[in-house]
Amino acid sequence: MTDHSGTPEAGMTHTRAGLAYAVLAAASTALLLFLPVLLLGNTMSVVASVMRGDVVAWQSSVDITYVFVGIPALLSLFLLVIPYSLFQAAGRRLGTRRATRWVGGLLVAWNAGVALIWARAATSGFSPAMERPEVWYTVAFTIAGIVMLIATVGADKRVVGAAVALFGVLAVGLGVALVAVWGSPPRIPPGAQTVHVVITASEVRLDPGTVHGGVVYFVVEGPDDAAGHVEFTFVSAGYGSQCCDAPLPLSDDAVDRLAQGDNQGTGAEGGWRTYAKFTLLEGNYAFLTGEGDQPGVPPQSIAVLEVLP
Repeated sequence: MTDHSGTPEAGMTHTRAGLAYAVLAAASTALLLFLPVLLLGNTMSVVASVMRGDVVAWQSSVDITYVFVGIPALLSLFLLVIPYSLFQAAGRRLGTRRATRWVGGLLVAWNAGVALIWARAATSGFSPAMERPEVWYTVAFTIAGIVMLIATVGADKRVVGAAVALFGVLAVGLGVALVAVWGSPPRIPPGAQTVHVVITASEVRLDPGTVHGGVVYFVVEGPDDAAGHVEFTFVSAGYGSQCCDAPLPLSDDAVDRLAQGDNQGTGAEGGWRTYAKFTLLEGNYAFLTGEGDQPGVPPQSIAVLEVLP
């Protein structure tokens, strides 16, 4: 019987199998690291927003993001044993260095491509680029690509370990920074329009009750400030294309109907903490206490913020 294991055809098949394993290893790694890298970019965005004085109006939505994205992201890190097994299979057929170049090269190309997509999205809006989370997603995937490139070029366990450690230190550092700045008072610029939302047991008041269109900061004051949450509802006409920091104003008729418990055509939101920041347009915005956000139930108290041109 003739042994064909050393024939060119057998060697070609062996190489093809190795390349297939390398592609699968790169693809599965890219898939499993997508959420962790995206969460890294989101953390950069939140930290940058707080540090420059912006306020996440609905902080609960950020908390939800970390719950629903953070848990799968953490799980995906443990599942990296799958692409590592595929990489080992590729290394047995191609050689470790060749497999490293294939897997690393594909991952660098993937992260560079995703970074370019986010960069394009970051330049397509109307708000300043640095205020868009897409910019930080671009930075995160660029960093991930650089780490992959360092690890691939080094092709040495010590260099690979250093690159991964650098990425890990960055992630931990951002986590510490997020904890440090989260809940800290915003840096409200001198002379900025600031409205105090005063909550008592029986009513809600606004001081002042009139502002001009543009950026407005809100400071919530109430008996349960220590808990970081005050029971009131902010009512607008919903959001246009520039969601979610530019709510649309209510008409005078809508305010009159709202006081009678008719909230048709309005958008009601709660969950504010102590601070908020919005870009307001000319018109009216309402603050309610009681059950005024329920159809047909008049609010216990209503305060209307009038926004002038």
